[in-house]
Formats: sequence, structure tokens, C-alpha cells
Amino acid sequence: MTDFDAAASGYDDVANSDLGSELRHRVHAVVDEFVTTGTDLLDLGAGTGIDAAHYAQRGATVLAVERSAAMAAQARDRCRSNCTVEVADISTVDLAGRTFDLVTSNFGAVNCVEGLDSLGARLSAWCRPGGRVVLVVMGRWVPWETIGALRHLDRARAMRRLRGHDGDVRYLVPRDVSAVLSDFEVEAVSSLGLVLPTYQQRAAVEGRPRLLRTLARLDRVLARPAGRLGAGDHWLGVWRRR
Repeated sequence: MTDFDAAASGYDDVANSDLGSELRHRVHAVVDEFVTTGTDLLDLGAGTGIDAAHYAQRGATVLAVERSAAMAAQARDRCRSNCTVEVADISTVDLAGRTFDLVTSNFGAVNCVEGLDSLGARLSAWCRPGGRVVLVVMGRWVPWETIGALRHLDRARAMRRLRGHDGDVRYLVPRDVSAVLSDFEVEAVSSLGLVLPTYQQRAAVEGRPRLLRTLARLDRVLARPAGRLGAGDHWLGVWRRR
């Protein structure tokens, strides 16, 4: 059993929390601009299928790839039409030459991929010319996490993202990803969770809708300038395949 298998049973509780719903809504608002009936969409690190089901309902034909068998089982239960779920690792999955109009990966799946260069080559092979890649990546500069860790005198946690890695997880800024996407041009980058708390700190806003709305509004205002720095719990990038 992997760590992701162990987390599968509680994943939707986080995803459907007030904070999780706010952030996912913002991601969907970006991706939905590229989804029409018949769009071929590849969802990498699909988790329990929340995003895959949303895009399939909008008319996309979705291939969802998830390495956790437990999460993939939930995704199959959730995605009843226009969606196929495959248990595989992003780094090694064989798509048999299939290509897509749109490739997405939400909430840090690409941070767990070994070999960023090889991921760039794979994305180039999977995405059709004129198609887009939309990635939501865990960043390096996270005010809530850093301040919270320093308050508890936890220097190691405060510095873990600034170091760029924590075990098998690598924390990335936009230039890290753009550097391996030589066949793409960047169209947009925005921050997610600069002012809002991390999901570990979500209790600060859960059940407090006015506070969440206020912080979310400011988070959106600062999203573009902060995104260029890769600041925030996550950042979202859109690249177009040449």
C-alpha cells in the first residue's frame, strides 16, 4: 500500500472542504475555457476522479491516470461516462501513441514525478499541436506554512520548500517547468493559496465563510504577480503546444 492508498479514504473530505472547494473552483474556471464537447483530455494524477468527472460532464472524453489503486477505484465509481481510469505512474505510463487536445494535472501530482526532463518530453508527445497543458504545481514560497512553522520554532518545516525538495517531493517555480517544455509557450501563470491557508491549516477558514471570501478575494487579486514567482501553496500554469 502506498501513502496515496492510505490517504484515499479521507481525500474527498479535504477536497470538498470550504477551502478545497474554493481552490478547485478556480482551477476548473481556467480549464473549462478549453473544454468543449469531444475534447480529448488526459488527467494526470487524477486522485479520486473529482476533476475527471467534472470535465467528462462538460463533454470531454477523459483518460484519467492515477497510480494509487485505491484512489483509482473511487474514480471509477465516480466517473460513469466519457471517462476511462488507468492505474499507472505518470513517469512510466504507456499511452500507446495516443494524443490529446488538453492535458491537466491538479494539486501537485507533477511534484512527485521523477525526472522533470522526461516529463517534458512526455507532455510534448501527449499534447497535440495547438493543444494545452494546464498544471497545478506546489510552489516554494508559502507564507502561511512558513509563518506557522516559525511560530512553532520548526525551522526544518519552515525551510523545506525553500530547499526545493522534501523526500521524494520537489517544489517548483514556473521557470523550472517552462525549462522542460521547450515545445510549448507559456500563456498564463497564477498563484493559488498565497493569502489563503494551506490545506493542513484549513481549520482557520472552515465554517467562517466571510473570512474565506475576504481572503479568497485578496488571493485572486494577487494571483498573477505572485504566480510569476511561483508563490503560494500552489501555482497554476497554462502552456500551449506549438
